[in-house]
Amino acid sequence: MILFDEEALDAFIEEEKTLSRYRFDFYKPHPKHLEFHNLGQKAKERLFLAANRIGKTMACSLEVCMHLTGTYPDWWTGYRYTKPINAWVAGVSGKEVFEILERRYFEGVAEEDPWIHPSMVAYRNRSDHRYQIQHRSGGFSDLRFKTYEQKREAWQGAKLDVCHLDEEPPLDIYTEASLRLMSTAPDHYGMMLVSATCLYMSPFVQAFTEAVIETDGQKKQIQRTEGSIQNQRVFLMAGWDDAPHLPEEEKERFKASIPPHEVEARSKGVPSLGSGMVYPVSEHLITCDPFALPDSFSFVGGLDFGWKDPTALLLAALDRDTDVLTVFHEYSISEKTPEQHLFHLHNTKAKDYLNWVPIVHDPAGGASSQRDGKPLVQLYREAGLKRLHKADNAREAGVQKTLQRMQNGKLKIFKTCTKLLTELRMYARDEDGMIKDGNDHLLDALRYIVMSGLALATPRPHVMDRAKAIYGIRVGRRPVSGF
Repeated sequence: MILFDEEALDAFIEEEKTLSRYRFDFYKPHPKHLEFHNLGQKAKERLFLAANRIGKTMACSLEVCMHLTGTYPDWWTGYRYTKPINAWVAGVSGKEVFEILERRYFEGVAEEDPWIHPSMVAYRNRSDHRYQIQHRSGGFSDLRFKTYEQKREAWQGAKLDVCHLDEEPPLDIYTEASLRLMSTAPDHYGMMLVSATCLYMSPFVQAFTEAVIETDGQKKQIQRTEGSIQNQRVFLMAGWDDAPHLPEEEKERFKASIPPHEVEARSKGVPSLGSGMVYPVSEHLITCDPFALPDSFSFVGGLDFGWKDPTALLLAALDRDTDVLTVFHEYSISEKTPEQHLFHLHNTKAKDYLNWVPIVHDPAGGASSQRDGKPLVQLYREAGLKRLHKADNAREAGVQKTLQRMQNGKLKIFKTCTKLLTELRMYARDEDGMIKDGNDHLLDALRYIVMSGLALATPRPHVMDRAKAIYGIRVGRRPVSGF
């Protein structure tokens, strides 16, 4: 008969629970969380521009906890601090910061345990909101909680490694906090994390989502691409559809209680562009769940060439009976050759269309030369895209035709085309009414389809073969209704 010590077993189980909390095993990040964490490897300033209730504050806070303790989960591939750090965590007011956020760090709320295990806390001063946390390398990390109400002067003087700002800060606070993070030594890595649901496109948000470039001696403002790092600054967007823990019925219930002008920001993380939107159409009117595309549809693609900016391809299906165009597949990847793009595309659902679907492309591809002086279009033909056609690149005319289709219910986009929808949400005009460049490559591909692809749209090959056999006629290219 084998005897065991129940007290020893209980002690062992408790020790395992403690070790699990040290490693933050309770944190189960969804893909957008992981992407945000991973961007910290190269971007010192990160904005998590996200909807309410998707865990943006928790994701940033737990990353701060990991940096404070120097303990990271096995799956962690973001930046790691190997020695104690000096960190600030701040928010709008004392109620949100001291009574909610600080408590979640060290006391827990409801039935949740504190994010930092009590045994790791070496010093605490609740009145000054300052803590010292044991770091696994030896020594102690310093953490202070602050608020935007304390004004800029209270943010001066310190040298920081990490700063987390929960919700959009005033610009002067952000500037002062950024100065605290400025690197003064080769081994110093100052990191800013901002978690925010921003209702409007403010100057702070524009600092992350827009950039100023100089072309031919003239400066102009462009839209930046989500997830692209420029000057060590990046933004990432996330909405309710990115959060698997939110039930569908809860999403609908929340939407019903939100003022209409705030729905996009609170459910998708998209700040309102107001009159600056290029396509001022509610997203629910132009999106649909994926469905099986019938044989009666005709098919066409749109291609926008890029290198540092992504090469973007859309596939769409046209119902000639109703004149409804449905975008069902997207592809967008940077810094790949034509052969590499075709390799990637053949590993997606696009592989069933590439050999026969007509594709209208950016006309600049005919003039761009790459290796051996060959035009870019020729390189794509040699790689396997045989049916390429030059598109009409009249921008404003294309935008107006696309907008009219959206308004008339003649354009639908599969909800799975998330990159296209992200571009759509941020597509804006400047103060002079000119469309801002950048982060519009899939939208350009869509414009090419609307302007030049509809007349070229063709049925599936087996449909054409069947029609030829029965009727002895050619099918596919028929005039489509105008606008």
